[in-house]
Amino acid sequence: MPVTGWMAAAAATLALAAPATIEGTDLTDFLKGTPAADQVLAKGGDDIVFGLGDDDRIDGGPGRDVLHGDGVCPPGAERPDACTDDDDRTGGDDTLRGGDGDDVLLGGRGNDVLEGGAGVDSLSADAGNDRVDGGDGDDEVDGGTGLDRIEGGAGDDWIATGAGSDTIDGGAGDDLIATESGNDRIDGGSGDDQIESASGRDRIDGGSGRDDIASGPGNDTIDVRDGVRDTVDCGSGRDTVRADRRDKLVSCERVNRR
Repeated sequence: MPVTGWMAAAAATLALAAPATIEGTDLTDFLKGTPAADQVLAKGGDDIVFGLGDDDRIDGGPGRDVLHGDGVCPPGAERPDACTDDDDRTGGDDTLRGGDGDDVLLGGRGNDVLEGGAGVDSLSADAGNDRVDGGDGDDEVDGGTGLDRIEGGAGDDWIATGAGSDTIDGGAGDDLIATESGNDRIDGGSGDDQIESASGRDRIDGGSGRDDIASGPGNDTIDVRDGVRDTVDCGSGRDTVRADRRDKLVSCERVNRR
C-alpha cells in the first residue's frame, strides 16, 4: 500500500491513500488517516492525529496527544495547522483512546467512543450518541448534543452536555456536572459535587458527599440521602426528593426525609 510523507529526527508525518493500519513512532508524530475507516497507532510521543473520514480507531499511546476523529486536511499537508475540524462532510463513528498523558480528544460528528485514560484530559464528543470515559485525572468533558453516556472516572471532573437525554456518572471526586434540555440520569458519585440540570424529567442521585444540586424546569426525582448535609434547589416543576433531615431543600414539592 502506498505511503506518502516525510521522516525527520524528531518527528514523522505519514498519510496513506487507502484504509490501513497507520503506525507512528515514539517521537512526535503528525499522522493522517484516509477518507476510509483506518486504525491509527500513534505510540509514544506528543502526537497529533487526524482520522479524516469514516469510522476510525485511534490509539494515542503514552504522551500528550491531540486526537481528531474527523477533520479535513488538504492533499499533501505536512503540518497539522493546515488541517481543520470542519467535519460536516467527513464525520464518522470513531473510537479515540488517549492513553497515559494529558490528552485532547475531539470526536466530531457521529456516534463516537472517547476514552481519556490516565491524565488530565479534555474530551469533546460533539454531535451524536456518544460514549465518553474520562478515566483517572481531573478531566474536562463536553458531551455535545445527542443521547450520551458519560463517566468522569476518578478525579475532580468538569462535565457538560447539550440537548438530549444523557446518562452521567461523575465517579469519585468533587465534580461539576451541568446538563441542558432532556430527560437526564445523573449520578454524582462520591465527593462534594455541584450538579445543575435544565428542563426535562431528570433523575439525580448526588451520591456520597456534600452535594449542591439545582434542578431546572420539569418534574425531577432527586436522591441526596447519604448521611451528610446536602443542598437542593428544586426549581420549577413538581419534584420528588429523598433526603436526610439535615439537608437544605428549596422549592421542593414532594419530600421524604429521614
